[in-house]
Amino acid sequence: MSSISSRRRLIYRVALTSVAHLSKIAIGFIFLKLVAVYLGVDGMGQLGNFMSAVTFLALLAGGGIVNGVIKYVAEYRLRPHALVRFITAAKTYSLFMCLLVFVVGVLFSKPISGYVFKQEGYYWIILILSVAQFGFAFSNLVTGTSNGLHDTKTYALIQVIGNLLVIPLAWVLIRYFQFAGAAISVVLFYLVYSFPALFFYYRFSLKQHIRGWSFDRGQFKSLMSFSMMACVGAISVPLVEIVVRSALVHEVGYAAAGIWQASIKLASAYMGFFVVFFAAYFMPLVSAQKDSAYIGGLVFKFMRIAAGVFLVGG
Repeated sequence: MSSISSRRRLIYRVALTSVAHLSKIAIGFIFLKLVAVYLGVDGMGQLGNFMSAVTFLALLAGGGIVNGVIKYVAEYRLRPHALVRFITAAKTYSLFMCLLVFVVGVLFSKPISGYVFKQEGYYWIILILSVAQFGFAFSNLVTGTSNGLHDTKTYALIQVIGNLLVIPLAWVLIRYFQFAGAAISVVLFYLVYSFPALFFYYRFSLKQHIRGWSFDRGQFKSLMSFSMMACVGAISVPLVEIVVRSALVHEVGYAAAGIWQASIKLASAYMGFFVVFFAAYFMPLVSAQKDSAYIGGLVFKFMRIAAGVFLVGG
């Protein structure tokens, strides 16, 4: 009976994670279609650098510690005092990193706009992004905590509700404000998750215990290692995209760069399913385990599941 119950829980969590990310893929497709219809492939090409910049900041918002939050919350979930201490430290660390990015964004908004948009007139969009990244970080903390607690339902609901909210807003912005509206929509694509995340935060049973702020040197040091790992991925991938896109624009124009951008987004959405699955479900499952043989068995088990889903998706 226990093995059947465990299998059912696995299927339930996999299904929730799948629905959450599939909804994100679907919304991503619709967003790309809106940009293509109202701005054309040239607009997609012009928007590409900003998409990469927002993706970069969404990954690094609050220090890029979402995987660290998942790991340590899963590890401390049966030790309430240690859990509260960690979440308080993670919240403090995340706020500090957000303030640092905010100051840089405000001070260098015009040069950043010149590099990303090829004109400094859109500096105000960089200012909006500098404020919005506080919301990115907050939703990362809430979803990371829910995943670490094996609360896949909360994670899935935040994703699905956020995805449903963004499309009507994006349609209005792109239709009536064209390129500037599309750029703001890219920011909203990540910011909307903070609204359902706020609702679930207020329902969190430990909320009253984590209202303060805490500078914990040991926890900060642990979280900083996750920030360093996130920086490598968050900087390298968008940077390569920006270099390739700039070369395409220079050699064959914005239209070709727009087609390439759309292809990259479709591929990223598909591969992102597996990244989310392992981060949201698999990592919390193994974080608290010490038996390497048991972990090895789980790795092969989930590799078979991922391979099957990958083939069906392909």
